Amino acid sequence: AKQAKRDYDKLINSNRPQGHQKSLLSTIRDEKGVQQWLEATSIGHLLMVMVGSFLIFFYLAHHLYPHNPNYKIVGGAIGLLLGLFVEFGLMVAREERQELEQKAKTTSINQKANHAKYNKKSLQSVIDAQKEKDKAETSNTKKT
Repeated sequence: AKQAKRDYDKLINSNRPQGHQKSLLSTIRDEKGVQQWLEATSIGHLLMVMVGSFLIFFYLAHHLYPHNPNYKIVGGAIGLLLGLFVEFGLMVAREERQELEQKAKTTSINQKANHAKYNKKSLQSVIDAQKEKDKAETSNTKKT
């Protein structure tokens, strides 16, 4: 019976990944967090854009100016710079979008708080007006 239980536990637990068998994404989630993974991939994306744009413009310069090898390097450098400018523009656009989203969240939170304060004040003013009206009515009934 003990042997059967050990065999059963071995069969059940044999499919579970051990610490060294975890997938890359689950390891990153456990250890570093998703934000660091995104930052690391954005650096990799930037490098791929740089290399890709260099190679594309190098290839184009090779076919446009086949007799001058210096133009290949110059074309590749121009492509690299254009790739960097494009990535810079995209980075600025992403940052602006995040700021706008953050402002929208903060504004909606502030608006809710302001509405709650306004509602409290208006309710209090209505209650105060009702109390004054009641006092005036009671004073009028006392006089008569």
